[in-house]
Amino acid sequence: MLLFAKGDYDPGPSQFWLHDLIDGDAYPETKRDSELQQGQKEAEYLIETLTHPGDLVVDPFTGTGTVAVAAKRKGRRFIGAEISKERYDLAVSRISREEGV
Repeated sequence: MLLFAKGDYDPGPSQFWLHDLIDGDAYPETKRDSELQQGQKEAEYLIETLTHPGDLVVDPFTGTGTVAVAAKRKGRRFIGAEISKERYDLAVSRISREEGV
């Protein structure tokens, strides 16, 4: 994970620490769409802790769209890339189901 900020990075008044142990999704539910899929709760925690609403989250290895869905749920903008057509299609499907969020 890399964090880039334009100007000074402001984590906000309540974000002094990033926990190194994150309560996540249960296995095997985490791997519902792909064996490579990562936990949704973990992605949401990191995005909520490290970014502000409206910030841009970039995932150059989008996979099945876990980070994209988390960004959308947390009110962040998202750009991603995925080389695998199968995983790209899964990501698009998952992201489109989040339209109401």
